[in-house]
Amino acid sequence: MHIPHLINPYSSGSGTFDSRMQSLTMESMVEAKRFAKKDVQISLCYTCLEGDIVAVPSEFIQLSSLTRSIVNVHVDLNGKKLPLIQDILNKTEELGPVDYVIYTNMDIVVLPHFYTFILGKLNQHDAIVVNRRRITQKHIESGLSEIYADIGLSHPGFDCFVLEHSLLKSFDMGTICIGIPFLESAFTHHIAALAKSPLYVLDQHLTTHIGMEVMPKINQSYYWSNRNEFFNTIQPRLKKEYQLAKFPYAELPRWKRFLKWGLNPSLYTMNYLTLE
Repeated sequence: MHIPHLINPYSSGSGTFDSRMQSLTMESMVEAKRFAKKDVQISLCYTCLEGDIVAVPSEFIQLSSLTRSIVNVHVDLNGKKLPLIQDILNKTEELGPVDYVIYTNMDIVVLPHFYTFILGKLNQHDAIVVNRRRITQKHIESGLSEIYADIGLSHPGFDCFVLEHSLLKSFDMGTICIGIPFLESAFTHHIAALAKSPLYVLDQHLTTHIGMEVMPKINQSYYWSNRNEFFNTIQPRLKKEYQLAKFPYAELPRWKRFLKWGLNPSLYTMNYLTLE
């Protein structure tokens, strides 16, 4: 079995919070790979925007650079050159045959048993979504052992996705860019529409994010770009395939399920009411 874990590092000034966060993220992936079973090939891979200067451990495989960003697609936008998630996911084709693909954001530290846990679930599920746990920002200067030891608090959103390769090939994420809301919505709703047996790992200690915020400040023009792409293009294409049983919280009592949907920024109450 071959499973690439794909990330998208980016240029960040030496000594900055972002630089330290990215370093911890990649270091944790290397540690988790060492902890995992040796009869499964886990490839740590990265792709970055053309021209970005990134420091990446030698254990990572460099895939070809990304040649466009959201500002190339929507020329009316001004700001960071944020890559499109579909362009990132497409880079796994450079690795040849793979069985599953893992994608996580650059601010997600994985725990040593992360891959072992995931491998134990793959024979039953074609998609796995993992919630992160939040720990205080003071940990940015900590080593991984202290970060691992802090169980932190749960977070309602999603930022870790494990997808069977054949399922991933049916995804069309359009012009959704990373680092902005509706990335997680696009993933989750593709899974709810197209996966056969998804698993949502909602409150286990598998991934960690440094910072307690739930809804950080965002660029409003980028937000509306992603929002419009999701509601005008992605959701209309998928909506007829939605099944309540394939969304998170399906196993909860109706009143609690309604509450959880309302508090999760990746899900939308109108969809819930329609499906219910």
